[in-house]
Amino acid sequence: MVVCDEDGIVYDIWFHPASYHEVRSLRIRHKMSKWFRFLTENFEFIGDKGYKGCEYVKVCEDKQEKSKRQIIEAVNSQILSICICYWL
Repeated sequence: MVVCDEDGIVYDIWFHPASYHEVRSLRIRHKMSKWFRFLTENFEFIGDKGYKGCEYVKVCEDKQEKSKRQIIEAVNSQILSICICYWL
C-alpha cells in the first residue's frame, strides 16, 4: 500500500498479506507506525470504495476526487513494475 500526495511524492509504503482487507491493513499500520499516525492526523487521505468505513480515509465519490486518484494509481503501477523487474 502506498501513501503519496497529488504530485506523486511517496510518503509511506508497506506490504500486507493478500488475505488482509485494505481497511484491516490500514488499521494495523496506524497502530504500529508513529509516522503513519502523524500522516493521518495532519493530512487528508483519499481512497476507493474498498476503504469505506475507515475513519482515516475519505472515499472518492465524484469525478474530481476520482481524477486525483489517477496519480496514486500511476505511482502504484510504477512500484509494481520495479518489483516485477527485480524478480525477473
